[in-house]
Amino acid sequence: MNRGRRQYAKFLEHTAARYHIPELLSISEKLKQVSYKWDVLRGILTKAILSKNEEIIKSKIPPSIREISEIEKKILNHLIKTASDNSLLNSNVFNNTESVSYIPEKINYSSYTYLDLSNYFNNKGFGALLDKNAKSNLNGTGMFFVSDDIPSSEIWEVDSMKFRFPNVLESQFDNISCSGQDLEFSPIDCSSIMLLGTADFGSFKESIILRFMDGSTEEVIIDFTELIFEPLFGESVAWEGRACELLDGKIQVRNSKVKIFSKTYKLSKPGRVKSLSLPYLPNIHIFAITMV
Repeated sequence: MNRGRRQYAKFLEHTAARYHIPELLSISEKLKQVSYKWDVLRGILTKAILSKNEEIIKSKIPPSIREISEIEKKILNHLIKTASDNSLLNSNVFNNTESVSYIPEKINYSSYTYLDLSNYFNNKGFGALLDKNAKSNLNGTGMFFVSDDIPSSEIWEVDSMKFRFPNVLESQFDNISCSGQDLEFSPIDCSSIMLLGTADFGSFKESIILRFMDGSTEEVIIDFTELIFEPLFGESVAWEGRACELLDGKIQVRNSKVKIFSKTYKLSKPGRVKSLSLPYLPNIHIFAITMV
């Protein structure tokens, strides 16, 4: 279903260029954004079904379907109006191109501030190899990463990124399963934010909200690839290792390796950040955040 939406979005981009209708670029971008919302909904529903969480299915799914459907109605009406309006012809069709939110080149930052997330951790993603009594359960169905495979260093350096990784051996929880948490911290001068995490039951685009001391906010679109795949959104592979899961009543090592990804997002306006809000998407797991 979403593949069709994205293919049609590409068709609109081609049509915009071929017939010089820049308004179609805006519609194409909105169609891609709504396809990401369907991805999020599918991920939440899949996780809820597999973990037998009926409350999530009842409380989150119906209103989300209604919300996305209303957005799609507006996009369709916009498309119909555009298709019947010849006054929108414009040769400057590529003035409104999609911006890239990640930073592909390596940058040397002057300072790194590692956020203390320990009070917000609500999920245990790492456990000992083949530990049948492990309380670790990253994805809600009994799968967990093998702690024997992690580096010994507390500070992880990945390309030009740095993170303080949690002590997974001694901590009750070691990551944030995103459920709309508001993270409060001492104000930090920031021009970019670095995230270390992964996703289960899908690959997703969502957003976080940064709040500045001057009262302004900034929405940052973030993305995480599903833990079994190579990066889809320009992330770096920060860690690759084994995972265990319960199969036929026995703890077994998965055949495929699993991954944690890292990525840097540049702010449109650097400033003094005092808090940030995470999306509601339990499929996204954040192990560390660095402000730079």
